[in-house]
Amino acid sequence: MIGSRRETPSVHDLMGTLSTTRIELPGFPLGLFADASYEQQEVRLQPGDFVLFFSDGLPESFESRRVPDGDAVLRRLLAGASAGTAQHLAHYLLRRLASAQRHRPLADDTTFLVLRIL
Repeated sequence: MIGSRRETPSVHDLMGTLSTTRIELPGFPLGLFADASYEQQEVRLQPGDFVLFFSDGLPESFESRRVPDGDAVLRRLLAGASAGTAQHLAHYLLRRLASAQRHRPLADDTTFLVLRIL
């Protein structure tokens, strides 16, 4: 996943098994400042791997008083997802997001993009 969260974007590569690996990339979210500089890292992806790009609103949407760590919830959801198409994973996340937000409005923008390596 590549996500921007509180000025510390992170990258996770989602292998065909939908396991996650976190790679920390310090800095500001992409596009926030025109003159921002970023470190580069190389991540080798294989056919069938998924990459999830997301804004901080996605994991925050799963947070509550009972569940303060939205990142952990997102990792559990991804681990429980079945491999398929990028569209399948996006719909799965949208259903889980709707369920988590059933009794409360979204507090932040929630943006994500799922890619599958062919």
